[in-house]
Amino acid sequence: MVAFGSASEDRPSQEFVCAGATTVKVAASGTQQSREIRIFKRQLLSVYATSSGRKTPAVARPAAPVTQSAAGGKAAKGWYRSGRNRRMRNRISACCSLCCALAAAAQPGPSKALRDRAGKGDVRAQYQIGKMYRDGTGVAPNAAEAARWFRQAAAAGFAQAENDLGFLYDSGLGLPEDHAEAARWYRKAAVQGNSDAEFNLASLYDTGQGVPLDPARAALWYRKAALHGDTDAQFNLGVMYEQGQGVGHDYREAARWYRMAAERDIAVAQSALADLYANHRGVPEDFAAADRWYAKAAAHGYAPALYELGVSYARGRGATRDDVAAYTWMDVAAFRARGTLQERCAKERDALAAKLTPEQLAEAQRRALIWKKKWLP
Repeated sequence: MVAFGSASEDRPSQEFVCAGATTVKVAASGTQQSREIRIFKRQLLSVYATSSGRKTPAVARPAAPVTQSAAGGKAAKGWYRSGRNRRMRNRISACCSLCCALAAAAQPGPSKALRDRAGKGDVRAQYQIGKMYRDGTGVAPNAAEAARWFRQAAAAGFAQAENDLGFLYDSGLGLPEDHAEAARWYRKAAVQGNSDAEFNLASLYDTGQGVPLDPARAALWYRKAALHGDTDAQFNLGVMYEQGQGVGHDYREAARWYRMAAERDIAVAQSALADLYANHRGVPEDFAAADRWYAKAAAHGYAPALYELGVSYARGRGATRDDVAAYTWMDVAAFRARGTLQERCAKERDALAAKLTPEQLAEAQRRALIWKKKWLP
């Protein structure tokens, strides 16, 4: 059996930075990257580029690490909601830009047929060309040219182009950074039911960028996106219910929204749901259920869940006491975590080592290495 998760008073209260493991969607393309764009979901989440957390199909880049708090996960979740909304900026090095340009030179670029369709007002063709310039698909990346094509499609009311044009304003890619203009384009797409835009507009209200800070409106738009199946919005809405921000404080509703995202394999939501089971908040106290969800999150390398597994085995809560297993999970947690959580995991791991025989310690380290290899470059 794997870890349950210590009660909130047993958890470290300090914040930490985790090298995480969730996934953030690259919206327009419908593909996903490991949320260390996605959470480090508001960024859920491994070794990806920094992102505002706002949804847009973008050139693959690493996501910023998530800052989380092991104290009930509240600080972490709050950061998720606000931090994910930090602007994703294109930081392509000169070397990478040269490589992209050389690769693009070998590509034909937008076909004549595609350009002809775009020239005749075909909004899908216009949007497709914009995507090619934004992503550097078959052409050298050119955010300004992407904006030009997105604007043509957006002017005709094409929702995904409206969202992606808003993102360029939001992030200052190819256009002057302008959150108010971003909000205007996000709103146009959101009222058409575009879930990426609904999430992005919510995140502006959530952070007060380009619009007045308004948690209630943020919750309203997160809910719309969540009902359209957006896992990031489901998680964020769960956070708002857990913390009573923009909505009434309601652990049962928090559990419901966390579960939706958790069942779609979002590590930060799995860990948040486990916290609720471990602390009898909105769901019956059930350490076995907490164990299962922590284990799912830990399989992604999500450091808070790895820590909880170590705690569980060390203290015999939700799992039979097993110092070898406790050392294994605490060592992996120290490997995956950053900041104060990493320091705490290392300290507890070293304390556990003192309880093991040389043979037990060697076995625990062998097991930990197997897990660590999953996340080595």
